[in-house]
Amino acid sequence: MEPQSARAFLTGQIMKAGRPDIVTAIRDYEKSKLPPGRYLTGFEICQWLIRTLRKSFKPPLEIVNPNEEETEKMDALWKRYRATELAVSESFETEHPDLVPLSKAEQIHRWEDWACEEMGLLSTVK
Repeated sequence: MEPQSARAFLTGQIMKAGRPDIVTAIRDYEKSKLPPGRYLTGFEICQWLIRTLRKSFKPPLEIVNPNEEETEKMDALWKRYRATELAVSESFETEHPDLVPLSKAEQIHRWEDWACEEMGLLSTVK
């Protein structure tokens, strides 16, 4: 599974569990504790969840490994997003050099929100 697909898969699992507050907490952590543009990988999110969930989030969150079909679907979503949404965004930024481009973290968050919408898990995370 592509790294971006893994990240969106985790976000989808969290949203399926009805816990957008956790996604918000991850994004808040990234904004406040990491250098600008840096974001957590899927593995780092799992480590962060283990440390953080022990302390503050109740009930516990269950994350499952994706099966082969889910992996293929997520990778296909990523390819479609990259070819459509991301390509348009990058083209717009190139045509408008006076605008501040999105950071990698902002790009990943947009991808996650788009993937959640495509999976029928309308993202309410900001």
